[in-house]
Amino acid sequence: MSPLYPGNIRHNDLMAIGTILLCYFIFSVADASIKYVSPHFETVVILFWDAFFSVVCMGIYVSFKGGVKTLKTNKLKYHVFKSIVGIAIGLVVIYALRNTTLSEYYLMVFTTPIWVVLFARLMMKEKLTPFRTAVILSGFGVILYVFMPQGRLVIDMGMLAALLVALLAGFIMIFVRQYLKGEPPALLGGFNALAIVLILAVVAIPKTTSEILWAMPYLALVGICIFSSNILLAKAFHMVSLSAILAPFHYSQMIYGVLMGYFLFAEIPTSRTIIGSLALVFIGLALFWYDYNNNKNLKRYA
Repeated sequence: MSPLYPGNIRHNDLMAIGTILLCYFIFSVADASIKYVSPHFETVVILFWDAFFSVVCMGIYVSFKGGVKTLKTNKLKYHVFKSIVGIAIGLVVIYALRNTTLSEYYLMVFTTPIWVVLFARLMMKEKLTPFRTAVILSGFGVILYVFMPQGRLVIDMGMLAALLVALLAGFIMIFVRQYLKGEPPALLGGFNALAIVLILAVVAIPKTTSEILWAMPYLALVGICIFSSNILLAKAFHMVSLSAILAPFHYSQMIYGVLMGYFLFAEIPTSRTIIGSLALVFIGLALFWYDYNNNKNLKRYA
């Protein structure tokens, strides 16, 4: 296998890189929109309407891609389970964004590769090498550093929720890889939203009042962003010659998060947040590079 250097990157790879950068930017727009409306409405109401607009997007997308036959699957039970976890993730995401800055939120989300390694070991029996063990311990060291600003443990519930988001996201990545690999992108991206609408409708609709009308454009934006980002994510990994090429661009969200946090919410990241983020970026990139050089698990983050 040839080394992963810029000179070896093909045209399709450059297209994939551009697609993934756009994808993560759109994800960040969704996060910022959720953060903006989250203080004003109950969590279930926000999650329901976000999902509703995602389902609308899925319907439009599927209609142009050959109809409902493109959603055919024989793995319904796994999609249902994934959706149940997805509902939990959605609820926790809204809570976390309501109670943290965007830079703090992404700091915790950057621990996802660590959880991926752990769940790969637990669910797929992948070998936990000394290097991966060091990565996990280093990651938890960074987490402790962030949660101990005065030399003692301080539990920030917002950041703890963001950490839970990363843990659940890591689980879902391995779950999809093990049980839902090769499923239609629209189904992977839209089934969660459909389940949320069906399950939360009985609770969310009675709680929806006329006061939410001003926020509907933002909720629609979130739904559109989430669905389109999932499609772009799938397309980027389909175009690229090697998944490891795209993996590091996940960290572009910190740039988006800091800029959006500053310009939209007047948030200035603390030095501890910056140091912690840089440390986790380094740990994540080291893990990606290790997997590449060992020619294993290159689809781990797809």
